[in-house]
Amino acid sequence: MVVRSLQIAILSLFLAATQNCLADSSVRYLSFAVGRHSILDHDIEDPGVLKIEYRFRPRWKWLLTPAVGAARSQDGASFVFADLKKDFFPGDHWVITPSFGLGSFTHGEDVKLGDSLEFRSGIEFAYQFKNDWRLGIQLFHLSNSGIGDTNPGIEVMFVSLSLPL
Repeated sequence: MVVRSLQIAILSLFLAATQNCLADSSVRYLSFAVGRHSILDHDIEDPGVLKIEYRFRPRWKWLLTPAVGAARSQDGASFVFADLKKDFFPGDHWVITPSFGLGSFTHGEDVKLGDSLEFRSGIEFAYQFKNDWRLGIQLFHLSNSGIGDTNPGIEVMFVSLSLPL
């Protein structure tokens, strides 16, 4: 139910954000983030996560931004991923960035997602400063979409700082 609500919210934001707010940004970013996994499951003792991500320049007709990154939690779980992002600029300095990708997941002590192949969908809300630095909040859902024996899924929230390169 929560996952479906998140997907509907992301789609709604996609549609709302496309009204006169596309921008042609040719900036690459290196993003650092700190956050928590299992934000809807309060039984996890050490839910801290660190993430680093490289965002290439937007490409193709729709200006999609390819990205690669890695995240590691305090309990030893790790996720190496690749995804596609799309920046929308609904205001002067505000950026909404939905994304979708996949990656390789390694189980930790507490976090076991049922398969090593996991899909990641998410959204970032960020403020872009005049020097192109971005400070944002990111929400993600990780799931194997039912291809594994189990599919518990997990929600992750980050605070991110993205530096232009």
